[in-house]
Amino acid sequence: MAASPTPLQNPNAGKARPGAYQIGGVPVEFPYKPYGSQLAFMGRVIHTLDRARRQGRCHALLESPTGTGKSLSLLCSSLAWQRHQTSRFLSGHAAPSQGLPPPPTSDPLVSGGGFIPETQPSNDAEQSSTPASARAQRRQTSPKIYYATRTHSQITQVIREYRKTSYRVPMAVLVSEFHRV
Repeated sequence: MAASPTPLQNPNAGKARPGAYQIGGVPVEFPYKPYGSQLAFMGRVIHTLDRARRQGRCHALLESPTGTGKSLSLLCSSLAWQRHQTSRFLSGHAAPSQGLPPPPTSDPLVSGGGFIPETQPSNDAEQSSTPASARAQRRQTSPKIYYATRTHSQITQVIREYRKTSYRVPMAVLVSEFHRV
């Protein structure tokens, strides 16, 4: 795995930028001084996302005791990774499907879940003959993140934690009720 996380240096001031840490090659902004367990958790999240991007699918079971900041650590590390991947692609350092094997099937349940890379462009991209704007291109190249919870109170908790971060991304909250028959 990558070297231990270090505070990012601000080239203009020569001082460590508070709340920004280099974890697995990804600059992660964290609203507080993270505990060692939070840094390790974020490192595993980034490592798993990198592996999933390379292999096309990957699983991780990450656990930590109650009150250790799992939600905030997961949000900050996954959103930082998403931002890093998008900026790498837009700057020309990586292609979105570079090195990914073709998926054996389009059904995530059959293939074991995880990321299913797109092998063909979407219909919208084929119909458009004009170059996409930077915003539209970022939307097409930015990996999507799905954050699932079991209860409505957990959704509320995740949104509360999200607001503590410096990350702002387009999102939709979908909820449902399950009634036993």
